[in-house]
Amino acid sequence: MNIPDTYSKTYSRQLVSRFGGINRTAAATEGELYDCRNLCSDFYPAISPRRSRNNEDMRFPEERVLLAYNDGLIELWSQSKENDTHDVLYYKGEEIAAWWEEGLSETKLNAAGAPAENRCAVNMGTKTIFFPSKLYFDTKDGSCGRLEKEVSLSSASVYFCFEDLGLIENTWGNTFPLTHDAQFPSDSGNHRRIGARWNDSSNAGDPVFYKFPDSGDSDKTAGSVINTVYYRFEASSAAAQLSPFEGLRVGDWVTLDACEWKNTAGSVRTAEIGIGKGFWIKDIGSETSDTIRKDYVILGNNDFDGGGFINLFCNCDNYDSELSTPRYRTLTKLKISRNVPDVAFACVKDNRIWGVDTTGHQIYASYQGDPFVWNNYEATSMASYFATVGEGGDWTGICECNDHVYAFKRDMIFDVSGDLPSNFAITRVDVPGAHRPFGEFGDWSNIAPIAGAIYYPSSDGVYSYYGGYSTKISEKLGAGDYVAHSGFAWRQKYYISMKAPGDDSFRLYVYDTVRGTWHIEDERDVVTFARSDTDCYFCELDDIMSFEGNGWAESGEIEWSFDSVLLRSDEPDRKYISKIQIACELEEESSISISLQYDDDGEWHERRSFAPDRRRTLLIPVLARRCDSIRVRITGSGPAKIYSISYYYRKGSEY
Repeated sequence: MNIPDTYSKTYSRQLVSRFGGINRTAAATEGELYDCRNLCSDFYPAISPRRSRNNEDMRFPEERVLLAYNDGLIELWSQSKENDTHDVLYYKGEEIAAWWEEGLSETKLNAAGAPAENRCAVNMGTKTIFFPSKLYFDTKDGSCGRLEKEVSLSSASVYFCFEDLGLIENTWGNTFPLTHDAQFPSDSGNHRRIGARWNDSSNAGDPVFYKFPDSGDSDKTAGSVINTVYYRFEASSAAAQLSPFEGLRVGDWVTLDACEWKNTAGSVRTAEIGIGKGFWIKDIGSETSDTIRKDYVILGNNDFDGGGFINLFCNCDNYDSELSTPRYRTLTKLKISRNVPDVAFACVKDNRIWGVDTTGHQIYASYQGDPFVWNNYEATSMASYFATVGEGGDWTGICECNDHVYAFKRDMIFDVSGDLPSNFAITRVDVPGAHRPFGEFGDWSNIAPIAGAIYYPSSDGVYSYYGGYSTKISEKLGAGDYVAHSGFAWRQKYYISMKAPGDDSFRLYVYDTVRGTWHIEDERDVVTFARSDTDCYFCELDDIMSFEGNGWAESGEIEWSFDSVLLRSDEPDRKYISKIQIACELEEESSISISLQYDDDGEWHERRSFAPDRRRTLLIPVLARRCDSIRVRITGSGPAKIYSISYYYRKGSEY
């Protein structure tokens, strides 16, 4: 006997086979999700749980940690003990003893839970540099140190040097030959000499200084103009002591902050040979005898100050026109400094560290290839750089993208273009800037370049910046206030820990930049992260996680769920939904459960739980109930793929 198929004639079938991510707006279409947990777009158009993370327990629970990566994971912990805070550095899981030995642990940084300034880390070669503490760790040899260095001495000697670093041995006359066209006369000595003369007959203006040839040269009247100046500063100490210039390096650019001596009457005199100006360190070293060691540093620049030279060396300590011994001045105060600006956020471009300061006014670039040098502004392609920005309040981040540097404030972006200090240019772009919740705990860097575009959170949503324009990409998450913590890029996805409108806590939202979809992969509040070429590490207050490995393992099966948007919400009439089919694939230990909600009334009705171990279509009978719309919630545990959801519905009356 044939039974007529009256069911298929009275009910229509609706199939959803493409899952498009979260959409909480009124324009949501079937196949999009109202909410989800621990899901991803890896198997689009199917929907599936995220991959299992790798994690380990926090090394020091409830303490503050900053992550970095430089050929291995770096952890900078701030531990609180007895109302004191000190830092501990770990590299590849091992504590770095030199961090303690060099006294770097004494740099106080606020621990977890305390309002604190942002900390960040950048890599230049084998060195990882930490700001704002201005400390570094070298992964090649395990050395640690400070970018800044200050040398202050109450006793030292200063000598004048020529280009070959030989000391001046004789000066002509008691006050130098300061007359028009003065010449150095011939003599039988073999000395390094210096003289001065005016170049006009009125003896007006500044004198020009000359270096005269040694006695072996035939022409005693010729001399070369001194443009580059070198000064040797020397201090004596016991052979067993460290050099007072320890920590300075050949090639450093330093400032001469103090250079004083006392005359015979006891009056303090200042040597005007470049106070406050910059000098290269040309050489540094020691000369040791049995009991005494002479430590020295030789500074040079291209700005010879003739007046300062006369002030310092005329009638100097061992002055005698007949002597050939080196001329020097005994100093009662010497201060040499290698300074680094106070940097709040930093990135690396063209082998320079670019940074923005803690006041919201300065943009800096280090000397090319050298993170220790920040204030050498000589006219070279490798010189340091800085610029002042007057508008916009505090900085909220910085990044490099498309061979430009972008510095962010809350309501604008500054585009730094150019490849040399001579052609660096800053352009203000009036678009929504990056938002950062100041005063809260965390080392948040949430600006991430992906495939030529920059992704960042603002106070009203998440934006993508490209080609001078910002586009909001978070409309589907809802309109309202957004609060974001850390954000990072990983494999064409933008991960951002934030509270979107309607959220009670922070969750890890993920934007797939290829498909334009949003998912929620974790209910975690990420406070810091670090990336390598093959892995990404991120941290919340309880765990350090990684995407790929590091020998860790996430405990238990992943619990996941999603809520569909309202089914058949585009039909104005009342309707009946009688059964639901779900095409899915679950592994052996996986399971899913189906719940329904009618007319968005807040009450969920669980229908059936399943634990299949293969791909199949699950049939869920539904007691026919007249409603305007229905929402489906699927929860699960373990690996799974959901390929489609179909349901049968029949129109009812208008009321």
